[in-house]
Amino acid sequence: MWNLVGQAMDQSFMAGYSVMALGLMVLFMFAIVLVVYLYFAIALKTIATKLNHPNPWMAWIPVVNGALMLQLGGFHWAWIFLGLLPLISLP
Repeated sequence: MWNLVGQAMDQSFMAGYSVMALGLMVLFMFAIVLVVYLYFAIALKTIATKLNHPNPWMAWIPVVNGALMLQLGGFHWAWIFLGLLPLISLP
């Protein structure tokens, strides 16, 4: 009987360690995504500043930075809606 109690305790401890490991992996991936986003935003803001764009702050807003890239490339900002069409997935 005591052996069964010990096995149940071992399983609960292992489940706790598994949840902790999963949480650490999620936190690590979030940190990587945050660093990549910051690098991308700083680089895009620098490019917009060097090209004398009137609104380089647009590099920090996730969807608006796509419009900024289009404007820097000489396209109209409304082309961003064509990039969003696959997300809508009309039948």
